[in-house]
Amino acid sequence: MKKLLLLIAFIAGLSKVCAQSYTYHSLKEFRGDTIAFLKQNFYDQRSYFIGKKFEVLINQYIWEMPLKDCESQGTSPYIDPKGKTYLCGAWLRSMECTPVRSDTAGAVNTASIVVTFVPPYTVDDDDFCYNQPDDITPYGVANLLKDYIIKDIKIDIFDRRRKY
Repeated sequence: MKKLLLLIAFIAGLSKVCAQSYTYHSLKEFRGDTIAFLKQNFYDQRSYFIGKKFEVLINQYIWEMPLKDCESQGTSPYIDPKGKTYLCGAWLRSMECTPVRSDTAGAVNTASIVVTFVPPYTVDDDDFCYNQPDDITPYGVANLLKDYIIKDIKIDIFDRRRKY
């Protein structure tokens, strides 16, 4: 019985280690398909990043990708009695996201990585944004967020063609 319990504990520990492994796939492997690269490295393997500091994700992200934008994400003001928003995550963008003409032939897809942080949410998002220097870079914003712990990661993919 003791051996069986030890075997079960070993297998449970082994599966936890397997879930925590990470295999980086270079952008070259995707032949320029940035969205597939982001999905494979960050969404499909998000279990590796969950529970780790945001800086772990950023360090992996900037290995081959430029960080064109990094913005904080705030909670809804409707859930706070005083209408305040609290820093609860971040958006990362490496691709252009400005709209293109609606008559552009074919989809013009772009993607953002949306990272949710572990609560409690105690930092006022407005204060966080307004207290940054005017010339702060996306890398500077990412550095300010580096110690937050990742709760979840998702990829938002959308077509840049205007709807009007």
